[in-house]
Amino acid sequence: MYSLAVSSPAKVNLFLEVVRKRPDGYHDIESVFHTVDLQDRLCFTRREDDKLLLYCDADNVPTDGSNLILQAAEALRRASGCNLGVEIALQKRIPPAAGLGGGSSNAAASLQALSTLWDLDLPLETLAPIAADLGADVPFFLHGGTCFCTGRGEAVEPLAAPPAMDFVLVFPQWTVATPEAYAALDEAQLGTHSSNAFVRAFNHGDMAGMTREMFNRFEDTVFRMEPRQEKLQRALSDLGFRAVRMTGSGSTVFGLVPEDGDPKALAREAGRCDGVRAVETARSCDTSGD
Repeated sequence: MYSLAVSSPAKVNLFLEVVRKRPDGYHDIESVFHTVDLQDRLCFTRREDDKLLLYCDADNVPTDGSNLILQAAEALRRASGCNLGVEIALQKRIPPAAGLGGGSSNAAASLQALSTLWDLDLPLETLAPIAADLGADVPFFLHGGTCFCTGRGEAVEPLAAPPAMDFVLVFPQWTVATPEAYAALDEAQLGTHSSNAFVRAFNHGDMAGMTREMFNRFEDTVFRMEPRQEKLQRALSDLGFRAVRMTGSGSTVFGLVPEDGDPKALAREAGRCDGVRAVETARSCDTSGD
């Protein structure tokens, strides 16, 4: 029986601007995605029949056709003509609906793993459009590392790996629904914060410039929707992080640890802030060469 185990990393958005609302109802973005070593684990066991089975160790993760993992498997079979099945065990560490891209990461990992498991050996160029149909963030996770993403997120430009960074990931007691966050955006502000300065600092390895130019368009929106989010981020900023930013549409916040900082000590301090459900330390994870 042929099995394959892979890791599936989370991401943070070092920069995120929503540029415009499109005629199709989606939004164009400019964002710098960056993988970190908070990871799920997936184990795939090939089946010779056509059954697709998913098991997960977390009760709050669906294991039916609504899960992107099974959608990825179905999409790959349709695209390739393969009629094999698979049994998938998911060990979940990335919180769902937290702005960390866990579901999209799982989908991309599944496309790549099943391409191998089912002896398809499809190149990235073939997997990319399948990934884009599954979700805007999925193509990024086929690359991993650090990428500049535009369009709905599906246009991916890999960037050179920056120096490794340490983060404290802070999970609030509340959540933010992505559709509601998009619906509440102030359209007059969309596209007014250019990504040029951040990308220029990134390309020059200018950590101070990168830190200064980190931005997330959703922050002001989420602060209006959930005032405790702003209070929490202000409290975290007082702890001495180089930067404190929300990732995705929230509600997870990352604190960028100073070069001489102690991630574990800062995580302990962050865990004492009002409204915090949990914290994790994480480090840059360059999966782009995998």
